Amino acid sequence: MKNPLVVPLLALACGILAARFVPFHNSDFLWTLPLLSGLTYLASRHSRLALPVCWSLLFLFCGAFLALLHQPVSAPGIEAGARETVILDGCVVSPSALSEGRDQFVLELAPQSRARVSLAIRDRETPPDLRYGQIVELEARVRGIRNFQNPGEFDYAGFSARNGIYWTASATGAAAVSVKPGRCGSRFFAAIFALRTGALRRIERLYPGNSYATGMMEATLIGESSRMERLWTDHFRRTGTYHMLVIDGLHITILAAFLLFLLRLCFLPEITALAVTASAAWLYALVSGWNAPAIRAAGGFTLYVAARYFYRRGRLLNLLAAVAIVYLIYDPSQLFEAGFQLSFLCVAAIGLLAVPVLEATSTLYARGLSGITQPNRAPHLPPQAAQFRLELRLLAETAGYYVPLPRAWWERGFAFAARVCFYAYELAIISAAIQIGLALPMAIYFHRISLTGISANILVVPLLALVVPLGFLAVLSMWHLPAAIAGWLLHAGEHIAQWHTHLEPDWRVLAPPFWLAVLF
Repeated sequence: MKNPLVVPLLALACGILAARFVPFHNSDFLWTLPLLSGLTYLASRHSRLALPVCWSLLFLFCGAFLALLHQPVSAPGIEAGARETVILDGCVVSPSALSEGRDQFVLELAPQSRARVSLAIRDRETPPDLRYGQIVELEARVRGIRNFQNPGEFDYAGFSARNGIYWTASATGAAAVSVKPGRCGSRFFAAIFALRTGALRRIERLYPGNSYATGMMEATLIGESSRMERLWTDHFRRTGTYHMLVIDGLHITILAAFLLFLLRLCFLPEITALAVTASAAWLYALVSGWNAPAIRAAGGFTLYVAARYFYRRGRLLNLLAAVAIVYLIYDPSQLFEAGFQLSFLCVAAIGLLAVPVLEATSTLYARGLSGITQPNRAPHLPPQAAQFRLELRLLAETAGYYVPLPRAWWERGFAFAARVCFYAYELAIISAAIQIGLALPMAIYFHRISLTGISANILVVPLLALVVPLGFLAVLSMWHLPAAIAGWLLHAGEHIAQWHTHLEPDWRVLAPPFWLAVLF
């Protein structure tokens, strides 16, 4: 079996899903799990068919058991009226994020009990520069986080609770906050937040007086979206290209590819370069806010490095299943999160829909482009690749008769043109697969289906993919040339998304009924 971890993942997910609807108790697992373990052992000795069935049942009950162990605890509370001012005392666990007339930070009042503070800054008032690990006292009005009561609305309260945030606190004036002596938190995260704060300040110095470039680059490179206005991102949202503006797995992929390319240019061995790149991916996931998509991408890349070290072929769906199993064991409730579903469905759509099509088309023919000027490679290629290579060489020879240039120039030129065409084709196939794979959750969670997403992604993704390495080059070196190029690419991507918006119907898609979702 090419992807042996896919079936255990599906069984584990079914067990977690079953626990949501069936009232299990701890006593149900005291005899079930030992019985299934014994049956699995006996099946491994007598029947090949019974073994995967027993393993699937074992993972199913493990999923239900994990869901029972990770049942949410009751939310903490603060006894205060809606208009009552209270004094909060706690540790700053997310430092100041300054925007127009407002300072925002996260205050930990007790272990895993946090409040998101919004501090309104008066005119001519200097906002407090709060850093991770400071102990502060704050006079503010507090209320619990609530959801809008619209049908199908995003569960913001549940999302915040999973991060330990249960309240929002609002205060006015820098005098409402006072820093107390002492330190809290860990030195490790203090160093991480120092890196993050330093990077944000460097971006501000690179784009002085340009609020658009500053806000968009901070969001694209570091994941800080407090300065980013919704008007700037509306075109990206409607065309399905907004994922390039938030830290996700694609950012990890771009940076990993760029760093791996540089390390290989320095003649580092492959495994050493991969290990350094994996460490950098984890560091970037930490600095960019430790959000779930970046963590999952860093974990998947680490598993790929382990597979390469042990000379195993890294299969996309198998790596995806391994990462999903690890994260579901750690937190089964992630199965019901929109971010978890979108991340894994996106990669699964690439592995199930795009990869088979590409392997039968562009990947096969692209093998014939390697070393196009060397005539002795064709016998070692598949017939289709060898035929395509031969026809390309004949085309170059024909062009040489009309334009007297060296034949090798023509061959390399046609090979380059073919690679560009293959790249555009592969991007279109991958974009189409992602649009198909994410159509259902996009309709359920965001009530939108992008009709121009395929062409918009083909043009916007390469532009904003270049923004990431150029932006980090500018941040590290404080060189204004790559910063200006990155800003121009960002504007170009927005103009392309804006042009596609005029072709996109402004529809609000209703959440499909259950039978239609299952049929899809």
